[in-house]
Amino acid sequence: MDLILMRHPPPDVAEGICYGSSDVPVDATKLDACLATMRARLADRLGDAVPAVMHASPLHRARIAALHLALPYDLPVREDARLAEIHFGEWEMQPWQDVVRAELERWAEDPEHGGAPGGESAAQVASRLAAWLAATRAAGESAESGGPHVVVAHAGPIRLLTAHVLGLPVLGCLRWPIAFGGLCRVTIGADGRGQLVHWNV
Repeated sequence: MDLILMRHPPPDVAEGICYGSSDVPVDATKLDACLATMRARLADRLGDAVPAVMHASPLHRARIAALHLALPYDLPVREDARLAEIHFGEWEMQPWQDVVRAELERWAEDPEHGGAPGGESAAQVASRLAAWLAATRAAGESAESGGPHVVVAHAGPIRLLTAHVLGLPVLGCLRWPIAFGGLCRVTIGADGRGQLVHWNV
């Protein structure tokens, strides 16, 4: 299985705001340029291949990019909530500086299993991503064609999914940078072993 993972365009949200799974709009002033870059990156990495499936987080900032990327290939977009960004619970749409320090400290003590009150942990997000991947592979992987699966999602899920594919600890890719519109690629062999092909190109 061949997975191309792309981060969504920049959102229209003030700096320093915790927006997680909130469905914030994209930054209209940067959207066209970012989409053009994403299309070029995808075409360059695909070469003569055609995507088998276009997947997306249902959040607007990912879905709108997936719809544009799918157009040249006449593909529908398969939205799945399991690809959404981590839910930060009571911290959603709050300035990071206003989050109770004790809550942040508890999270820092256990970043894999801790999290915001009423929100998800990294381990929970990793679990839903693993379930999405297992279901996608069980459905026949590239049954429609031999091309890769393209996924437009978010920085957190892309890092967590990559760690899962590569057999790394849950937070093994936590500090790997990925820009808005960035492209990553991993493959999964018949034996289930993953390999990193590209990161943040």
